[in-house]
Amino acid sequence: MTPQGQAFLGLTAIVTVLVAVLTFALLRFVTASRQARGRARESGMETAFLTAALQEAVSKLKAQERAMALRAEASERIADDIIANLSAGLLMVNGSGLVQVVNPVGRKLLGLGDTGHDGQPYRDVLAHVAPVTTVIDECLSSGRPIMRRAIELPPGKAQATHLGLTASPLRGEGTSSAGVI
Repeated sequence: MTPQGQAFLGLTAIVTVLVAVLTFALLRFVTASRQARGRARESGMETAFLTAALQEAVSKLKAQERAMALRAEASERIADDIIANLSAGLLMVNGSGLVQVVNPVGRKLLGLGDTGHDGQPYRDVLAHVAPVTTVIDECLSSGRPIMRRAIELPPGKAQATHLGLTASPLRGEGTSSAGVI
């Protein structure tokens, strides 16, 4: 017998075994299905009771989820109100270098106008006030807070000419830096 014939014979044997295994599995599945249907008929009352109990539990969980979502929205509104009404400027930059929050006082002090700057790179947003970007760069790279550093802003769009800055790193999971505030 040639090597090709042996290979063909081997493949035929493998396919035959696979067909036998699939047939056996299919027969087991059909038998189990019939047995399950028989048990289901016998335990119809139990199933109805369990279904009602599960539906009640699901409805309670949905009600709790709605209540939690409402509380989360209320907390977010309160946090937004607190940030908007701070008497000091607040700027938050994430670990990717994108502006996340600038409160109205911060926009006024830095000459950013009233348009939103969220999601933009802080270097672009603060290009006209380079000393601020230097402080943010230092805090992002070192991961240490910078306490009350006095900086002088170049004349131009910014309302302030001198600022006292404090930059604090924001921590993510573990000790990784999640940004600067």
